[in-house]
Amino acid sequence: MGYTPGMSRLTATLLMLTCLGWGCGKSSESAIQEATTSKYHPGEEYSFEGRPADDQPRFLVLKVDAHPKLGNIVHVSISGIRIKNAQAPKGYFDHVQHFPMAEPALEKSKAKRIKSENTVPDFQSAYQEWRKPFDQGKAGIWSVPLAECLQAMEQSMNR
Repeated sequence: MGYTPGMSRLTATLLMLTCLGWGCGKSSESAIQEATTSKYHPGEEYSFEGRPADDQPRFLVLKVDAHPKLGNIVHVSISGIRIKNAQAPKGYFDHVQHFPMAEPALEKSKAKRIKSENTVPDFQSAYQEWRKPFDQGKAGIWSVPLAECLQAMEQSMNR
């Protein structure tokens, strides 16, 4: 999964939404470490309860961080979705390369593991686009179910 034309705008919108604190937790101090106690592991693919517009919503675990105040942060890529956006080549986005989630929010999303041991794509560029403002206390993580996150993204992009 790489960036598609217009994906930079999606990333910028995601950063804007996390900076605004829509459904997310923020921290002014970053003490991120690699998580050692998480239900989720890189390479695992899950289905989740999406919105009616989402075809077969799935997420792939990319990385799991631990934060002393926010708990485990599960970094995922999302596919099988349809986020309307007139600027996208197809009129919608069907995947998100990087999305930082609070671990309990994935449980609220009714996540069900469907496959283990997938290859994790390169997501470091997108991760760093999130990590720098996070370390500065200007970005956060999503803490509501994925369907609500996707709905908020779509509404924000189409104002």
